[in-house]
Amino acid sequence: MRMARQLIRWHSEKGRAFPWRAEREPYRLVVAEILLRKTRAEAIVAAYEDLLATYPNAKALAVADEASIRGQIGYLGLGSQRSRQLRDAAKTLVAAESAPSYAVLHHPGIGDYGNAAIAVMAEDTVAAPVDGNIARIVMRVFGFEPIRGEPRKSPWIRERVRELFEDVSPKQRRSLLFGLLDLGALVCTPRRPRCSECPLTRSCSCRPLFSTEKSP
Repeated sequence: MRMARQLIRWHSEKGRAFPWRAEREPYRLVVAEILLRKTRAEAIVAAYEDLLATYPNAKALAVADEASIRGQIGYLGLGSQRSRQLRDAAKTLVAAESAPSYAVLHHPGIGDYGNAAIAVMAEDTVAAPVDGNIARIVMRVFGFEPIRGEPRKSPWIRERVRELFEDVSPKQRRSLLFGLLDLGALVCTPRRPRCSECPLTRSCSCRPLFSTEKSP
């Protein structure tokens, strides 16, 4: 699928760089995913690095005092909820040390998208991670489908995303995920998308709705 390759190429030139994107260790990816909930990625970098300096592995975080965790990350919001989720996730990882892969685990505090994204980043799996940004891109590129409820839970959207990840080699799946996330955050935004900057603009079904530019 040409769309996947376009996204990977675009990400290599325009994508954002965050410390957790270079990680493969599930523990560090889980910490990042919990900190990212309802928080801009740029805002958690310092908290992510400080937390890992204090609790360098899952065992250290699993036995940590919840109030101490909250004291480090409270300024991000979701104080007690986020600190509890961090410790619970660390306990799950410690208990599952012998698990054959991350994909068999499920952290309730992270949700379907977070668990699928971590499986892609840690193990290059085809896990079809779909958050609001990714669902929006798929709906716009392929054309709006009648979807009841939350688009990110739509089987139709999940199947399109799975096809994208199946279309590239395992070693390219992380870049594809990052390309989707960055496109949704920087270009294909909910309001006033920057169609002229989008690598998918020639094939996007919804460009005419947002742009007055003539088609090339």
